[in-house]
Amino acid sequence: MNNIFKNLATIGPVGYLKAPGTCGSLVGLLGIYILRLFKFNIYFETILILFLIILSNFIIQYALKEFKYSVKFQDPSEIILDEFIGILITFYNLDLNYKTLLLGFLLFRIFDISKTCGIFYIEKYFTGSWAVILDDIGAAILSNIIIRFILL
Repeated sequence: MNNIFKNLATIGPVGYLKAPGTCGSLVGLLGIYILRLFKFNIYFETILILFLIILSNFIIQYALKEFKYSVKFQDPSEIILDEFIGILITFYNLDLNYKTLLLGFLLFRIFDISKTCGIFYIEKYFTGSWAVILDDIGAAILSNIIIRFILL
């Protein structure tokens, strides 16, 4: 059963590619594009993101056991479900066009990789699956806010 969680956390083989975080973010772009194709309202998108955050916590918790990480400061690069969710949050309630897609993708990756603007402290003070997820949520929220300021 844990192998299923491991495959979900790595989005199948994507987590084992070179630059897995970037690849996971690209899969997230595909996810947000498909979500917007169905023209769901903001309430559905909100509930979906919250549901995915809670579900991913459990998936990543079991995947971490499978990866045999002790988990205090460890965020296995193979686990990319958090990047997928981060991209959904980055583009939350924003129009999708080439500018926002490029800007959002770049900002999210910069914040996720550099852990600037206090994101480092999220991983420092949280442990386990929440540490893995919350740093990407922080990077996504910052990216979303910056895109909104740029679009003003």
